[in-house]
Amino acid sequence: MVRVKSIALGLACLIGAASAAGAQTSLFSQTPSAGAAPAAPAAEAAPAPKAKPKPKGPVPARSITISNVSGSALTEFVVAADGKSAKLAKELGSNEKAVMKLPAFKSCTVTLIATFERAGEAEQNERNICKARVVRLTNGG
Repeated sequence: MVRVKSIALGLACLIGAASAAGAQTSLFSQTPSAGAAPAAPAAEAAPAPKAKPKPKGPVPARSITISNVSGSALTEFVVAADGKSAKLAKELGSNEKAVMKLPAFKSCTVTLIATFERAGEAEQNERNICKARVVRLTNGG
C-alpha cells in the first residue's frame, strides 16, 4: 500500500512540475506554445530517383547457351529478331558449348540460323527465348 501511494505521489509531482514549467502542448498538437520558437522549415529533400517500371509479361533472354551435339562442327550461328541480330564469334565443334550474348530483343520469338560443316547449308528454326535459354543443336539442326 505504501508503494502504491509513493508511485501515485511521484506521478502527481511529475504532472504538477510539467504544468508549472509552462504551457506545453502535446506532441500531437499543431499549434506551438506561446514561449516556443517557431519551427524551422524542413530542408527540402532531393527527389528520389524513379525506379524503372517492371516489364509486363515475359522478358527475352539477354544470353543463350548453345550446345552442339550434332556430330559436325557449327561454322556459323545467327540469332535474329526485331531487325537486330547477333552472330556467334567462333566455330563450335561437335560436343562443345558456348554462351552467346544477345541484343535487347523486344520479341520472345527469334529466328536461329545454323550452318554446319557437314552440309554447308543453313538450317533455320524459330525459338522462344523467354522460355528456353538453351539451344541444343542435334543431327536434325
